[in-house]
Amino acid sequence: MAAKKYKRMTNREKDERKRFKKSLQEKGIIPPDKPRLNRKKFAQEVCDEWKDYSLVEYAKLNTFMIVLGMMTNSGRYGNVSKEDLGILKLKKCAMVLDQKFQENDNKMTYEQIIEVLKPIWEL
Repeated sequence: MAAKKYKRMTNREKDERKRFKKSLQEKGIIPPDKPRLNRKKFAQEVCDEWKDYSLVEYAKLNTFMIVLGMMTNSGRYGNVSKEDLGILKLKKCAMVLDQKFQENDNKMTYEQIIEVLKPIWEL
């Protein structure tokens, strides 16, 4: 049995869907559209910050730093893959969390950690 072919939506149907989606967003039923992340800009920013960032005082994390540094194409941001984006988010999370730990005398609750990292996860 052949698979059923679906016909393309007409412009009228597309407009209806857009209006319906917009009305659901206005009512708060579905979340608003997220702006697209500029991957090239994000990659450049994170890698620039990472160059000046050091975890040398944490001896066991030294190997972790080396591996993380090798996992993205340093200096080449023309084609940032989803995998690269994941590693860049990981790098950013590590830097932000370490900074917050230092500000709070290395004491943070799980909820505080989630609050700090959630904006990065949602990029």
